[in-house]
Amino acid sequence: MERNKKSLVLVIGLSVFTLLAIISEGSAQPTLERSMIKMGIVSPLKKSYGIAILRGAEMATKEINDAGGVLGSKIQLFTADSEGTAPKAIEVIEKLYYADKVDVIVGAYTSEEATAFQEQSAKFKINILYHGTAHMLDNKFKSNPEKYKYSWTYVVSDLQGADYALSHQYELFISAIKKQIGLEKVNVAVISDMALWTEGFHAKNIDYIKTRPDCKLVYVGRTGRDAVDFTAELTELRAKDVQLIIFTTGFSAGYSFVKQAYDIKIPSMITGTNLLSWSIDDFIKAVGIDAAAYNSTNCFMTLPTTPHTFTLIERYKKVYAGHPLLDVGLAYNGVKAYAKAVETARSLDHDKVQKAIEKLRLSEGEAWGCKEFWFDVNHRVHVSPTNGLIFFTYQFTPTGGVNILDPPEYKKGDVLIPPWVADKWKKK
Repeated sequence: MERNKKSLVLVIGLSVFTLLAIISEGSAQPTLERSMIKMGIVSPLKKSYGIAILRGAEMATKEINDAGGVLGSKIQLFTADSEGTAPKAIEVIEKLYYADKVDVIVGAYTSEEATAFQEQSAKFKINILYHGTAHMLDNKFKSNPEKYKYSWTYVVSDLQGADYALSHQYELFISAIKKQIGLEKVNVAVISDMALWTEGFHAKNIDYIKTRPDCKLVYVGRTGRDAVDFTAELTELRAKDVQLIIFTTGFSAGYSFVKQAYDIKIPSMITGTNLLSWSIDDFIKAVGIDAAAYNSTNCFMTLPTTPHTFTLIERYKKVYAGHPLLDVGLAYNGVKAYAKAVETARSLDHDKVQKAIEKLRLSEGEAWGCKEFWFDVNHRVHVSPTNGLIFFTYQFTPTGGVNILDPPEYKKGDVLIPPWVADKWKKK
């Protein structure tokens, strides 16, 4: 009888052990619908910024997959070249949706592409997270939030950028010129290239300078995006005694203008928004350290602000060499945001993930260049130095480095005035 009891206990014990083993094994398996999450990466892959988008996605994907994936499911990337145009973006998104059956799409660079991304998200009812600066995307979303609810923009808008420059950046340079040189009134030029995203900047810059009693707007100009000769403009700027140039550009004209302004030592400070200088290594290589020095712009992502951003930038340098472009961090955040939303929703269902993205918060230790990463009511990334994406102003130094000038928490230097500007205008 005693032997039977021991046998029964042994059988029960083995059964419980087997059951626990089965449960344990099952918990290690993917809990999503599939063991592979298919993510489409659409960008201008023959351009440096398109490659940057892919690299950001690769970095985030490796980090997620190395940690076990999303609820056990690994991310697989499917790439497609948008060539920077809306028609091509439409074509490749349709291919990714119909042929590759992707669960999500990340990418874009130009505002023209972004308009296609937004419309395709509505057409296919698939979540698309993308780079789109033009505020027309926000207007479209506001006009029909239900239609465009799968559309998510992870970069600041042109108007957000302009508002930051007006509120924080220009004051730094106007004050520095007045204080360090001794001027009571600063002669200002506003110049922008002719692109969709610069229109909001251009109008706001003009209005801002006109309202300042300590500034005089003496020159306004628009230039071709790929202009190569600014001799006429620079000659007129010198004749009008311009001391501060607010220059807004995102294309190769930015290289030409900065290089030529330095070559003739135009006696003016240059600030504004120069997207080309956001790629620090490329900018210095294109114009030279001496010409790059003293140029200033506002930006985000490209410099180490938060501890996690510093770690990611160093990781990028080891894997790819050089300094990361802006779009590396943007795409990284896009991939991380989608992955966390899937984890929260515990599903790849587009609607369940969409609702999860609406409530999403990535902490400082999860996101690139942010105190927190989340989307506002217009499905655009929230911008704030305290609980959002960090906008900052920086200036190149004569040694080839950069100093962050704003926000104060990240400040690493003061405004530097070129000696040829100080020598020209400083009161004896």
